[in-house]
Amino acid sequence: MNIGKKLLCGTITLCLLGQSLSGIPTVSAKTNAVKLNVAQKTITVGKSFSLKLKGNVSSKAVVTWKSSNKKIAVVSKNGRVTGKKAGKAKITVTVSGKKGKAVCKVTVQKKKSSSAKPAQTQTPVSASPAPASPTNTSPVTDTQAPSASPSPSLKTADPSVLVVSERLIELDGEIMTAYLINKNYSGNISVSLNGKTYTHSDKIGGKDLLVMLALTYTPNGPKMNHEGTISLYCGENDEYWTVKDLELNKEYYLKAERTNTLDPSWADCGVIYVKGDVRSEVGFQTITQ
Repeated sequence: MNIGKKLLCGTITLCLLGQSLSGIPTVSAKTNAVKLNVAQKTITVGKSFSLKLKGNVSSKAVVTWKSSNKKIAVVSKNGRVTGKKAGKAKITVTVSGKKGKAVCKVTVQKKKSSSAKPAQTQTPVSASPAPASPTNTSPVTDTQAPSASPSPSLKTADPSVLVVSERLIELDGEIMTAYLINKNYSGNISVSLNGKTYTHSDKIGGKDLLVMLALTYTPNGPKMNHEGTISLYCGENDEYWTVKDLELNKEYYLKAERTNTLDPSWADCGVIYVKGDVRSEVGFQTITQ
């Protein structure tokens, strides 16, 4: 009789344990879901923003970004979304090892500017002179240009000058620092960032500099300088480069136009635009041997 009672008690205990386990909610499935920091976003044509995954993501995980309509919006391998044409698109991301997918609904609107040409939307922001450039830089300022005539001929910059002019403008509703770059310059170029100077090891022309900034991107992640204080990244579909000062934890955004959209009175020039007033922080210099 005692043995039968023990067997009955054991059977009841197992049944209760089974019910208890079956009633445990599947928390792991919820916490393992893919989530984004932004569910929906409205931008204008040409503008970009970054999508980021929420929660812990393994460095070995494969992250795949897709756009439902690449004619409307494109997304880089790092989740940077750029508007291409007015309309709506869905940006989807999947992560290996996680369940489901996350979606961000993107609405792209037309630019509000009345003119389609950047040169016509640019207006000077300040008449105050820019901070002095390094002593090894010899830019030709706008005050050195000859006075306008009814039929002005194009001016040609000295081949030894890289930066023809530097000024603040307003472009598409944003303040920009614009550098007019001489395509005919050939020599060594250094880039200064917050007082630190970095030099390209080989001779590179002004034209090559513009092409590199206009076309090159970094598919394998950010590039670092030798000192480990600067990182550079540009996604395949990004409009702007992201340059970060790792010591100051400060980011800059720049792009290059191989055509002269800043001052058509100069021949053989292109433009480098940097968001914000960075005249005292960013510079492009020539190096005299």
